[in-house]
Amino acid sequence: MGDQTHGPPPPSPPGSDAAGGGQALPRAGPPDGRAPKVVTVYASSSSGVADAYKKLAYSMGEQIAAAGWIQLNGGGCTGLMGAATAGGLARGGTVNAVILDIFTAANMHDALGSVEVVTDMGARKAGLYAPAAAFVALPGGLGTLEELAEVLSWRQLGFHTRPIVLVGAAFWRPLVSWVQQGVDEGFVAGGLGGGVNAFAVVDTAAEAIDYIRTHEAQPVDKAAMYAANFTPSTAAVVSTVPAPADGPPVTVHADWTVAAGAAVGAGAAAGGEAMAAAPPAAPPSS
Repeated sequence: MGDQTHGPPPPSPPGSDAAGGGQALPRAGPPDGRAPKVVTVYASSSSGVADAYKKLAYSMGEQIAAAGWIQLNGGGCTGLMGAATAGGLARGGTVNAVILDIFTAANMHDALGSVEVVTDMGARKAGLYAPAAAFVALPGGLGTLEELAEVLSWRQLGFHTRPIVLVGAAFWRPLVSWVQQGVDEGFVAGGLGGGVNAFAVVDTAAEAIDYIRTHEAQPVDKAAMYAANFTPSTAAVVSTVPAPADGPPVTVHADWTVAAGAAVGAGAAAGGEAMAAAPPAAPPSS
């Protein structure tokens, strides 16, 4: 979440979008008369970052507004978050926010459309998640990583299939490598909808918009991941469930079958993960 020092949003940088070459963008408005998408933007609010990052964020705000979509972010007026807001407002767009109460006095943008003030990060993340039709991650610090990791995790668990796009490819390269290593070593589900295929990594704001527009959801095959790891050849006993009041103990093997022969299988394993966090409501149709 970075430096929360108060300051005005950055001025409009001419020609800030590398892909657009500074050309004029169309006026913001709902496409084809439909309700606009809500695009959640995760970004740093630190003011001590390179201007190139702020220009990228400003361009992202411009492009979301030009598409006729609503930007939703953390409400800060500094850093990349403030730049994304400024870009959206400069193009006549709507920017809404979910902000922590501790930042309202010193680091809240003064031209937001609507603001939800919350008291903890759990509520903030839920507010940024629920209405979103897509998620954009701009370069950021630990707060940005926390928010991004949650939507990536929920994507892996099958709680949503919404587009996730990381903007500023060079910045995100170490994270992409880490995810790929997780896939290679069996810690992260791969396949069409998993691993590095669960999100896009792009250089420019214009590319992010194109990805969101053309995104086709792919399911994550968690069952295949479990099947590859828990096979009959590894059927050593791994645990014994305490005996229920009306029966003997249940021994669970590493192939996810119980001693009595009733399959526990990948479904139970997936269900166990699903209990960790119930998915919020689906976003509105767009």
